[in-house]
Amino acid sequence: MGVNRPEGYEFKAANGYWYRKVNGKWKLMHHIVAEQTLGRSIDTACERVVFKDKNPGNLSPDNIEVREKTGGKQKRLAMLRARIERDQEELRELRGEA
Repeated sequence: MGVNRPEGYEFKAANGYWYRKVNGKWKLMHHIVAEQTLGRSIDTACERVVFKDKNPGNLSPDNIEVREKTGGKQKRLAMLRARIERDQEELRELRGEA
C-alpha cells in the first residue's frame, strides 16, 4: 500500500512528470497550469496538454499548450457518420427512394 499524502502534495514521477494531489486525487501539474491559464477545465476527451520544449519539468505557462486531439474520438465519429450515410443510402435504395 502507498503512503497517504496530504492535499496539495507534489511529486515527480520516474517518467519526469509532476503530480499534485487535488481533491483527494492525483492530477498532472501541466494540466493544472493549463487550466489556471485558460480559466477552465481541460476536456481530456478532446484536448491534450503538451510541453512546447518537450521538457515535462518546465512547468512555465509559456511552455504549456492545449491542443485538440486528432484521430481518436474525432476519427471514430467521422467513421460512424460515414457508415450511417452508407446505410441510409442503402435503405433509400431498398425502399425505391433513390
